[in-house]
Amino acid sequence: MKLHHVGYLVANMEKSIRAFGSLGYVLTAEFGGEEIIYDALRDADICFLRQETDEGAVVELISPKSKESPVYGLLSKYKNSPYHLCFDVEDREAEIARLKENGWMIMQEDAPAVAIGGRHVTFLMNRFAGIMELVYDAPEGGDADEQH
Repeated sequence: MKLHHVGYLVANMEKSIRAFGSLGYVLTAEFGGEEIIYDALRDADICFLRQETDEGAVVELISPKSKESPVYGLLSKYKNSPYHLCFDVEDREAEIARLKENGWMIMQEDAPAVAIGGRHVTFLMNRFAGIMELVYDAPEGGDADEQH
C-alpha cells in the first residue's frame, strides 16, 4: 500500500482551492483529465491538488452538491476537514482480507471513481482509525458500474 492522497471535505471548492494554494498546492488534472470533476455517483465536485515540492503530496477536495451526497452528512458534522486517507493497492482482495483481520470493515464496495481516471475504489472504516479508501485498477471479469 502506498499513500495516494488525503481526502478533504470542503463546503466551498473555489475558496478551498485558494486556501490550499497559499500552502503551495496547485490544481492538477493528472488523475481524471479535468481540474474539477463532477462525480454523479457521489453527487460531489472533486479535484486534486499537488504540493509544488519534491515530495508532491496530493490532497483531494470533495464538495457535496446536495443533501443526497454520501458525504453531505460528514461535512455537516465535521465542517472543512480531512476525512480519509487513500492508498494505492495492487491486490485489492489480499489487502481487504488483511485489513478485515485487523478490524477494518467495508463501508462501500468496489465502485468506479471518475475523478481518478475511472480506477476503482473501496472504502473501509476502523473505529480507532477512521475512514480509508483503497484505489486500484478495475477488477477483472466485471465492472462496478453494473453494480450501482
